[in-house]
Amino acid sequence: MEEMHCFKESQRVEIPSPDFKDNITLKILLQFLCDLCTWAHTALVTSVGIKKDAHSIYFLFRDFAFSEQDFWQTFGGYMVVLHSKWKIDIFGAELSSQETVELSLDQKKETFYAVQKTVSGCYADSIRSLCLRIQCASKEEAALMELLWQRMDRQSGVLVAEWDLREIFEREHIPWVQQNTCYCYGNISEDQEQQNYLGFSPSHKKSISGYDFWRTELIIRNLNGFIAEF
Repeated sequence: MEEMHCFKESQRVEIPSPDFKDNITLKILLQFLCDLCTWAHTALVTSVGIKKDAHSIYFLFRDFAFSEQDFWQTFGGYMVVLHSKWKIDIFGAELSSQETVELSLDQKKETFYAVQKTVSGCYADSIRSLCLRIQCASKEEAALMELLWQRMDRQSGVLVAEWDLREIFEREHIPWVQQNTCYCYGNISEDQEQQNYLGFSPSHKKSISGYDFWRTELIIRNLNGFIAEF
């Protein structure tokens, strides 16, 4: 059951800022999400927010545990790079007490900080489950992000879509190949070999049960910013 809480900062640590000069596009965000799936090794549920939260998209990973330190060491660079375009927050529950935990990035001038907040203000090292919230500029951008993600093969980094999305591929700097095929194949992973593309189609994705969507909708309806139980 999710409830609103008053959160207290439990830790603030400065993290390095990568020297990144390229444009920040959806391709980088999709790379981040694919790497997050590989890291979590668990089922993923996605949903766009509702009503006033329609500009946000949620990615829910259940049934795994992680340490805050490992998360920032693995994804701190991504979080800093993406920070200039999207506000990204992470929610979970402390492994033993089930206390709600929020992880976020804070910027003070040129310095970035990994910030943890909990209800009690006590530091949580081990966290169960992960709900990633990405706040987009508009509900249209959130819908586009969900559309592209649903057409991703997360293990291979292949994005497969109808040809009417080719302009979006070009705008978001997603390399595409195979002009004489039924679908437009985009390369999210830098290591993906072109000959592997043709085994995928827009329907090549894992099915998600209605129960998962129902639980996710309950999370979003009551979220107001913080997750207490998944």
